[in-house]
Amino acid sequence: MYEKPLVVHSDGHIYLMEWQDPDGQLAQKLTEFSDRVKSPEEVNTFYLSPYALWSAAAKDIEADHIIRFLNEHCENQIDKKLINRIREDIEQFGQLRLKQQGKQLILKAHVSLLIENIKSNPKIAPLIVQDISDHSMLIFKLEDRIRLLIELFDMHLFVIDETDMTGDTLDLQLKKKTIGGADLKLRDYQNEAVDMYLQHSPKAGKGGVILAPPYSGKTLIALKIIELLKKRVLIIVENEAGASSWLNEIKDKTSLPDDLYTFIRKDSNDIKPLTVCTYSHLSGNHRLFKKVHEINWGIIIFDDAHKSLADTFQDALSIPSEYKLAIASTLARADKRGNQIFALVGPKWLEVLPRELENRNFLSPVTCVEVKVPLSVEERENYDSESLTSRNSHNLRSIAAMNSNKIRLTKYVLQHYWNKKIIIVSYKIDLAKKLSGHHNISMINRSSNLNDITSFDQEESTRLICTSVVEKLPIEYIDILVAVSYHGSSEREEYLRLGKVLAAHPNKRKGYFISAVTPATVEEEDFKPRRKAIINYGYRYRIVTLDDLLQRGSVFESD
Repeated sequence: MYEKPLVVHSDGHIYLMEWQDPDGQLAQKLTEFSDRVKSPEEVNTFYLSPYALWSAAAKDIEADHIIRFLNEHCENQIDKKLINRIREDIEQFGQLRLKQQGKQLILKAHVSLLIENIKSNPKIAPLIVQDISDHSMLIFKLEDRIRLLIELFDMHLFVIDETDMTGDTLDLQLKKKTIGGADLKLRDYQNEAVDMYLQHSPKAGKGGVILAPPYSGKTLIALKIIELLKKRVLIIVENEAGASSWLNEIKDKTSLPDDLYTFIRKDSNDIKPLTVCTYSHLSGNHRLFKKVHEINWGIIIFDDAHKSLADTFQDALSIPSEYKLAIASTLARADKRGNQIFALVGPKWLEVLPRELENRNFLSPVTCVEVKVPLSVEERENYDSESLTSRNSHNLRSIAAMNSNKIRLTKYVLQHYWNKKIIIVSYKIDLAKKLSGHHNISMINRSSNLNDITSFDQEESTRLICTSVVEKLPIEYIDILVAVSYHGSSEREEYLRLGKVLAAHPNKRKGYFISAVTPATVEEEDFKPRRKAIINYGYRYRIVTLDDLLQRGSVFESD
């Protein structure tokens, strides 16, 4: 039996025994200087990555403090090489600085050895325009900024990307009460995020990252930062649903006049002191991009920040501004490049774990259930035939998604839990339409108006069917979310769907996340990494068959 909660491996992995951290305080503390890798049952894994340690250094956390904390809580003796690496990574913060001068970038190093190492990198060497003779700096083209920062990041070198730019002003004020009359007050972790950013970002290039679960109030954190900076702001979001959410929050929580903020749509490129735009529209419209690039932005906010790393959207990260802020629920990406956001925007100022917010009743506890829903005899024959002949993965996914027995599952949940607020979500629009018609329930998609959502929030109706835009819809709370089809193995989609069930509410004891999965199909294979990702976030899955469910008469252990 372990007497202390931590085991620290020589490679930098930290293993936390969950039973010795019942309130989650140690796990939350570890996020200050390490990355949460996974949180399955009993043992949580963290990693002392270079960029997590740079972020700690940016927050004035010293190496001795980290080593002392680990020694105090560690079951084993910490390897001396790891202790030395912690010190080296902490000390490396601030050793490299990048500054724009005209159309060029000047990379300065405190020690010449760093410059020599950088020059020897075969991916960076061709980018060098000039090598200054004293070996303390290198000159690069301005257009190579993103590529340079990423290559240095891959070398485990952190660069403070400095700017002399002063953005235009904007006087945005938060209200004391929302439109609905609720007191508008930041929670303590929201205030901590604001304070960390404002206090420490000026010495780290005036950028940084804040990570927090869905429904934790990241938008309010950003609005408070805007209020205190008093700077002109560009907010870049994933899609129109995300833009709508921001515009609603601005209207509800700030006194900013309507003529001072806007959302840039395809039919309008009007720019105002507070401008909201999608990544796709900004990157796909050369004229707009050039116009946006020429404005003195005080702060750029990258919402769903992992999206900015896509090759087609990365140019958005090159738009000049005095401050930059990336916010996200998760940095998970299929290409595993999510952590590059630290190189391109700045250190991690705060990461809030879901368990921390659940323990304080800011988020609802959630039970996750995977229901194995078999194909009908005819559908199974079609699937097996397709699998043997063409093996077209698109067709196979379609057959598995359109599984007719999923109607039996949704019918059961809707009837058995008549007093719960339920949303059925489908990536496949044809399936959403089919279920909408069968159950006579309104379907929400990108082109829907907000009337059905308002009705749902006011509990005039308690059922909705949604396409995959569900994670960005301004829905107050859900008791049960039933997922019936999926965007392949997207871990992010799974996490954001879970996020819709996390919202706490006085009328809600806990949330339930039910996933209908067709066994012995590509859908089941797709779902495995999704389930694993959610388990790694600290949630537990119960797996049942449709027949067991219908015979036993309950999805939930406590019912």
